[in-house]
Amino acid sequence: MKISVIGGGNIGMLIAAESAQKGHDVWIYTSKSKQYNEKIEVYDDEDKFLFCAQLTKVTSDLESAIRGADIIWV
Repeated sequence: MKISVIGGGNIGMLIAAESAQKGHDVWIYTSKSKQYNEKIEVYDDEDKFLFCAQLTKVTSDLESAIRGADIIWV
């Protein structure tokens, strides 16, 4: 399933990481795509490492991010 997340803030990145960890094809749209990479490490509030997830793509091209998406999170 292709999941597109619009926005690369804290909530958007956590939704993306959780979805990617479950095996989904995850795309992030953000205007600052060059500041991110496709690998996300997730930590809890005490800085304990929880898991690492691999996104499909982080892009500043909204059309490509949502094209063919089964779910779009905004």
